[in-house]
Amino acid sequence: MSYLLKEMSVMEKQSYSISDREIKFKFSEFPNDLKMLAFLAGELPVSARFFSTFANVSTGDYDDPKGTFGKGNQHKWQPWPYSNRLKVSKEVKKVKEKVKKQNISAKTKRKKVTDFIACQKSRQEFEPLIGGFIDRVHVEPLHPKNNACQQLFKEVLYESIGKSGLPATVIQFDSVPVASPFKKLVHSLEKRGLTRLANRVKRWFNETSGAGADFQYRFTGQDSRLFLKNFMHLIDALKKSSDSAHQTFLLHVFAYTGIQLRQSISLFCRVVNVNSQDLVSLKNSCLNFFRAKALFSTVTPTTWTFGHIIPAHAQDVFEKYSLGLNSVSMEGREAKHIAISRYSQNTNFNGRWAQIFRYEFVQLIWLRAKGFFVEENNAYKETYIPLGVSSGETCFCGFDLPQNTQKCIYCLHEYRKEIERSVLLGEVSKNIKSLL
Repeated sequence: MSYLLKEMSVMEKQSYSISDREIKFKFSEFPNDLKMLAFLAGELPVSARFFSTFANVSTGDYDDPKGTFGKGNQHKWQPWPYSNRLKVSKEVKKVKEKVKKQNISAKTKRKKVTDFIACQKSRQEFEPLIGGFIDRVHVEPLHPKNNACQQLFKEVLYESIGKSGLPATVIQFDSVPVASPFKKLVHSLEKRGLTRLANRVKRWFNETSGAGADFQYRFTGQDSRLFLKNFMHLIDALKKSSDSAHQTFLLHVFAYTGIQLRQSISLFCRVVNVNSQDLVSLKNSCLNFFRAKALFSTVTPTTWTFGHIIPAHAQDVFEKYSLGLNSVSMEGREAKHIAISRYSQNTNFNGRWAQIFRYEFVQLIWLRAKGFFVEENNAYKETYIPLGVSSGETCFCGFDLPQNTQKCIYCLHEYRKEIERSVLLGEVSKNIKSLL
């Protein structure tokens, strides 16, 4: 890796002549998930107290609804200075040499090292493997998107089980009463096309009775898209006529955070068709999502990244390239690798890459320009917003509209107004403190 860093640095400093033109190379963007970025940055894992590669935020202060991120002391959280990365990594090296001589277990030695790093209010263990290029890294949007949808769904799932009040004798999903919120939620998943997720929920309940191991399911891009298009119907499946004020309020919290999540994702999961007004909307939606979670639910590293890093990096990417944040996404990388492998099967060893690029041009550009794969193109342009929203058939949130109204029963409810007021202030309003 040090050799690669040296080569990259040399390439950036030199000029090259190609077809009577002088060009320079600049390395930027390293589309990787947060675990890989932590490795490239020489940092502790994402499970560390200071969990972010992008800011000096910790699990001790990441739930402040009024905190802001940016450069300068006026912000609570700032990007890591590269000079600080180097300074801490040198100090850690000294501590490791000292601890190495002590007659203690390897586990204790490691704990002393990680405790020292935490005391430095840092996550830096080694010098960044890619040197100063680490400051050009942007957050990869695929995993925050899927993780945020996954976490919101788990909240809805656990609430459905809690509201169902299932007796201890019910240990199989088939025995769950049809009218219970839990059963209605699973049936709603199946009805909305989330059959894989529904089957995993059933299997988990059969194995744990809903009270054992935590529900584990890794959302895919398709799961996230279907969830965001149908989250209001999933939430409504939990509603009961006997709901307390607290239970009703919680459904409205789910609905509000779901809307902000959907709006955020629909904006930052774009490559083109992005403008400055979209970035303003993105910043507002991300901040609203974070504040709602901080005030009425729980904050996770994903939540904090969503609220602060995504809008900041989306702004930076737009200023540099006039593109959306999804231009640095890993989504589709595996499919592209599969396509390249398929193209290579019909090539000669000599000149293989030239033939692959020719096939790719014909498949991705030339044939589409001639009108082929129109349906496939339209599928790729599918958004996260339900079609009924744009046509006016449903409410903005995606839920069914009562006759002769422009908003659904959730968006018109007094709790929605109080949630919005609290999010705007960054603190829980007096009218709903008793509901928490």
